[in-house]
Amino acid sequence: MDGKTHSFWTYNLFEVKGDALYLANQNHNKFPRTIWFKEDPKQEETNLLSPEDKGVLQRKSLEDVSFMRNKVTHCPAVEF
Repeated sequence: MDGKTHSFWTYNLFEVKGDALYLANQNHNKFPRTIWFKEDPKQEETNLLSPEDKGVLQRKSLEDVSFMRNKVTHCPAVEF
């Protein structure tokens, strides 16, 4: 790292099958990928982070998604 504060985006690939959503990073060699977000973000994989740091960001990017055997579980119904 260069000692400066940076922002990064992590992209994951999902696949729709019927009414279900699946994590599908294994289906394309460019996913998951982490890019350096700047005013004009690049789309290439960043080289500012170690593979370990990228792994941490990739795991964190999936923490808010509920999975059951690689399938994203349905969102609970919202009552208005």
